[in-house]
Amino acid sequence: MSPLITMPTDSKRRVTGFSRLAVVATIALTLGLVFLTRTTSTSSVANAVPADPLPVDMYAAVAGKYSFASSNGYEDFLKAKGLGMVKRSLLAKEKPDLIIENYASGYTLTTVYSLKTTKISFTLGVPFDADFNYNFVEHVVATLHDDTLDLARTDDASRESYAFGADGIVVTYTANDGTSGTVTYRRA
Repeated sequence: MSPLITMPTDSKRRVTGFSRLAVVATIALTLGLVFLTRTTSTSSVANAVPADPLPVDMYAAVAGKYSFASSNGYEDFLKAKGLGMVKRSLLAKEKPDLIIENYASGYTLTTVYSLKTTKISFTLGVPFDADFNYNFVEHVVATLHDDTLDLARTDDASRESYAFGADGIVVTYTANDGTSGTVTYRRA
């Protein structure tokens, strides 16, 4: 018996993000329902997943390329994070581009610096390991609350919060000791 809906795949036989979004939107339109995912697991990580993430049409709204606009206190955050003076100065002077790709259950954040590109892929509520260009791996859980994507470290209190607005994103970085800095990106 063949499935009712077949999902298009790319050359590696994985479901592509756009294809998955198209299938979910088609199902929602066909049934006349708006699907909101809800996690009912009893683990503490799963409970961190918000009950009502962005509706399907909002996933497409945040995807795209964003260009650096400004920063405030970012070098102080990097110092509190434990980065040395040279690395801190280089990162604070950078004007990176941020590329956001998404699919029904997760995101890929690509930050393009002049010397290095970092790419982090994750699914909401599922722990993952990432190097955020600080030269050490951190354990992270991503959650979505209204219009804010939160990347919280599981082994300390530091976090990154991506607040999506009409014309861009404000990323707030918070270190263990509460020191914070912001970087603002505008849609390219």
